Amino acid sequence: MKHILFFCSLFISYASFCQYKAVLNATAPITFNNKTIFLTVEDNYSTHRYQKVDSTIIVDGRFFFANIELIYPCEAAKISIKDKDFTHWFEFTLDTGINTMHVKDVIKSSNFYKNKLSNTILTNSKSNHLKRQLDLLTNAYYKLYGKKIDGYPGVTVLDLKKKIKLNEEQLKILTKNSDNFYSLIFLYQLSYSRLSPQDIFNSYNKLDSGIKYSELGMQLYNKKVGELTAINSTQFGKPVPLFQIKNQKDSLIDTKKLAGKPYIIAFSATWCMPCKENQPKLFALYNKYKKNELELLYFNLDDDVDKWKQHIEKDNLSWINVSERTKWADSKISKQFHVESIPYYVLINRNGTIEYTTHQVDRTLENKIIELVR
Repeated sequence: MKHILFFCSLFISYASFCQYKAVLNATAPITFNNKTIFLTVEDNYSTHRYQKVDSTIIVDGRFFFANIELIYPCEAAKISIKDKDFTHWFEFTLDTGINTMHVKDVIKSSNFYKNKLSNTILTNSKSNHLKRQLDLLTNAYYKLYGKKIDGYPGVTVLDLKKKIKLNEEQLKILTKNSDNFYSLIFLYQLSYSRLSPQDIFNSYNKLDSGIKYSELGMQLYNKKVGELTAINSTQFGKPVPLFQIKNQKDSLIDTKKLAGKPYIIAFSATWCMPCKENQPKLFALYNKYKKNELELLYFNLDDDVDKWKQHIEKDNLSWINVSERTKWADSKISKQFHVESIPYYVLINRNGTIEYTTHQVDRTLENKIIELVR
């Protein structure tokens, strides 16, 4: 028995876009026999955003998925098995055609012993070989440079410089694999990072023509053109885009009324760990200079309104808290400000023009504030 669910972010159905077919033929240890295994295929980055979930039963150490419809030549996928108190999982890239997978036993000394699907391999797959290279690099960076955040056990983050360095190393790997469609998928995902649009453009231009001018390639190209247009419209010295938005009490906040005051728009989200890390430093800056008329709009890019309100109350956030009450991807205001990664801070002077933008709460930001409040 199979269960198929479709989740589409567009009005046009997922099925109407499908151009490619895939098959997943897999073996697994007999300890998995009679268990239900789920296959999730999803696009969580492009304009076609969708998720498709299918399931089957493992029999005699084998499982099989046929006629898997894909929009692109390869796509992000995951297998998972749900136990009572744990979900075993493995992420991979599903290619057009036949995909051969082998789930192996996990040795007890492995750091991932609890996840019984972690020792899974796909044979003769260029896209999965590339994905593994990128995963190993990412894991190495987090192991060497990752920092724990107080109050969030198990969560590790990279500081901004290390994150950008990691992204630059990832771009080098993509350049060496310009004929691999997964390079385009990963590049699209990187387009939401702190890399500049020009960095993304440079890597995009090194892709093979067939990949670069594919539907997904042109989507990425148009996305970066739009971002460069937004950047040009929010450059230093240009008037800040004005907007109206509700606070946590549903009162309308009009940024027009901040005219004559210096203020910061701080784009954040309740789930953003670097935002939480920066919050005490930002709060200290605000408390230090609010007597000089500094205002702060803490802009929540999250649709979980209850969690946002709890966050305000728990952390006693006394600045102006606002939210569109929608997911980041659907935020119209953040697009006006070219918010591609958070936290992101926009400093506006008394004349209503943009003075400075940054991802950091540091001495440079404070010096800029000092100049404005004199």
